[in-house]
Amino acid sequence: WQKGEINKALKHLAASIMEMPAYKPAVINYTEILKELGRSAEALNVYKVYMNHCPDDAQIRDLALKLQSRTDSSK
Repeated sequence: WQKGEINKALKHLAASIMEMPAYKPAVINYTEILKELGRSAEALNVYKVYMNHCPDDAQIRDLALKLQSRTDSSK
């Protein structure tokens, strides 16, 4: 996605997450793209699905909490 092929990257990452919702690298990359596109609500949903599979993942929990607080403060 750093090469400017955002739609292609989103499609591939979404497919990876659908197949393996606990695949952390795909979740991190997918949510980063979504956040850059201003699609924070979608990124939060991806984090929530991941956390259903990996509830003890502190890194993703922290990323979700930070994004949630930014989203809440922008309302």
